Amino acid sequence: MSALPPQLIIFDCDGTLIDSEFIAAQAQEKLLNSYGVAITSEEIGRRFTGFTDTDMWAQLARERGTPFPDDMRVRYDTTLEALFRSDLRAIDGVTPLLDGVDALGLARCVASNSSPERLRLTLGILGLWDRLGAHAYSSRLAAAPKPAPDVFFYAAAQMGVAAERCVVVEDSVAGVTGARAAGMPVIGFVGARHCEAGLDAALLAAGAYCTVDTLNDVLAEITRLAAVDATQPG
Repeated sequence: MSALPPQLIIFDCDGTLIDSEFIAAQAQEKLLNSYGVAITSEEIGRRFTGFTDTDMWAQLARERGTPFPDDMRVRYDTTLEALFRSDLRAIDGVTPLLDGVDALGLARCVASNSSPERLRLTLGILGLWDRLGAHAYSSRLAAAPKPAPDVFFYAAAQMGVAAERCVVVEDSVAGVTGARAAGMPVIGFVGARHCEAGLDAALLAAGAYCTVDTLNDVLAEITRLAAVDATQPG
């Protein structure tokens, strides 16, 4: 941990601010089963949370020894959008969290492996686009997706803040790995529906310095960090 208090909070989106990973895994299970891949939503969440759909499908195609049909993306996007419009919810406490970060005078942004179009869709459905959209950065804008650090470096540069003055909030091993590779401390969040027993240990092993299971606790930790005396060792 840096001795310097943070200037920028970088939030992952899916599974951290919005409870979307659970829904996406269900849609993936249905789609992949239709192509003969015997996989459950639980396994999808355990193996691929934090990775892009493209990277997940590429890995599964290698495992089954044949590529998926060209129309897979269209089928998935159509199914998922319908589920998002009917079932998507924000993580409990997201509005007080954003209000609290603003009250502390800290900058905030989103760094996500979701596409720009997916971010606009999901945040728009939940009425969060107006608050987050101006600084919602997709890994499509960077050189490589998580677990690479590129989207975190990109987000910090866009916000004009040095990496060592950023704190990241992440729910996946891939996200924690990327943030730590960028030299940013990470609060691990384990309070979404897709989070299974043992995720807290996995996030700590990947480099998160703590884990919490509510956004209220995320805000409490950010508040603690913001109050750190920069003259004292961290």
